[in-house]
Amino acid sequence: MTPTRDALLGMCAEGVRQAVDVGAYQVEIFADSTHRTKATLQNDDLSEVEISQNAQFGIRVVTADGQSGFATTTRPDTLRVTAEEAIAMARSGPADPLRSLAEPRPIADVPDAVDPMLLDISPQALTEQAAGVLVNIRDIDERIRVERGNLEIESYTVAIVSSTGVQGSWRGADVSFSLMGMAIDGDDIGTLTADYGRLRRARALPDLIHRIQHRFAETCLSSLNVRRGESARCAIVLAPQALSQLMLRPLMRALSARQVREGRSPFVGKMDTIVAAAGVDLIEMGAQPTEFPLTPFDREGMPRQQRPLIADGALRGYLWSDYEARAANVDVVGNTQGSALGPPMIGPLGFTLNGPILDVFADGPVLLVQRFSGSTDAVSGDFSGVVKSGLMVHGDERVPVSAITIAGNLFDCLKTISGVSSHRQVLGGVADLPFVRVEDVSITAG
Repeated sequence: MTPTRDALLGMCAEGVRQAVDVGAYQVEIFADSTHRTKATLQNDDLSEVEISQNAQFGIRVVTADGQSGFATTTRPDTLRVTAEEAIAMARSGPADPLRSLAEPRPIADVPDAVDPMLLDISPQALTEQAAGVLVNIRDIDERIRVERGNLEIESYTVAIVSSTGVQGSWRGADVSFSLMGMAIDGDDIGTLTADYGRLRRARALPDLIHRIQHRFAETCLSSLNVRRGESARCAIVLAPQALSQLMLRPLMRALSARQVREGRSPFVGKMDTIVAAAGVDLIEMGAQPTEFPLTPFDREGMPRQQRPLIADGALRGYLWSDYEARAANVDVVGNTQGSALGPPMIGPLGFTLNGPILDVFADGPVLLVQRFSGSTDAVSGDFSGVVKSGLMVHGDERVPVSAITIAGNLFDCLKTISGVSSHRQVLGGVADLPFVRVEDVSITAG
């Protein structure tokens, strides 16, 4: 199993002491240790069961001139040598007077997120549940093929210690379940489909498996017997997965304070101005989403906070790192993410989107976009891509359509959101999202 919080903290503290001994001006060590049990499905069969354990120590050093270096190791007995490597890298890099490690701030004393019942699930029991998925999928419809799937239990300990006084540790455990495949009916081959879920409570696992496999099956089957779509301008409904792919990931990049400082965001100078439709809220969840508590500190050891990024359509916040907060002369907010494999990166870990509740499929026809395969430019906002598993919805009729491309502008679409569904999905345990209706989008038939 993974080491205790105190044990991992002790390793990090010893590593900081050794790094200072070999000449580090400032040093931070971020460590994560993981124990994983994973059952893998492949080509409609149980492929393998894997048990693994690993640890990583990421050492970040900053010189007195603001030069930065980073190195990583898997062994605590090599922290001194790894620190020397990071120092050598830093001394060959550019100086920056703004670069420094974060000063400590109080971190909320939240409980670890470890369900003992989850850790009590044996490899054999996990294997039996994974094998049962294949039986259940066949019972739903024999035309569905499972190309790949994983049922995985992971427990982990994270810790951070720096020479500036930052210190924190936390333990978590979760179970994740994923399926990827398609429906095949003779010569009719459906679209490759994927679904995924993650949770922290063992008692909720049967319900998770049930929901994922039925949603996966429904999406696979919906891509059979497709019709060629027609070009038009109409409303679209983005399912949570497509919403994340098309809108939210590039939106989070545009909200990065670094992008704003470098003039590569449309939100430069837009604080408190209207950037989305009335009633639309984008909220960073902080450390305590309802069903999936997160580490109380970010990748730099700064406390996480729940706060609005967009409130009632108005821009209320950017995503910050300690460096960007120092550059803008504002209080730092814990908005970095990452692991011991690399330096911190700006980005939220948990967030939710809210808006006016309505029947998103009323007043059709409406194109339901279940998956989006394309790109969105985080600077210009322009997007274009192919709709995967699309359905044209008109009243009670749902017609699978193929060869449909949608195009538009992310920042225009934010302002034409007319409402969201009451039904929501939690993606990856950390993004609580509804179905979102966007008006007047260009649809092109191939």
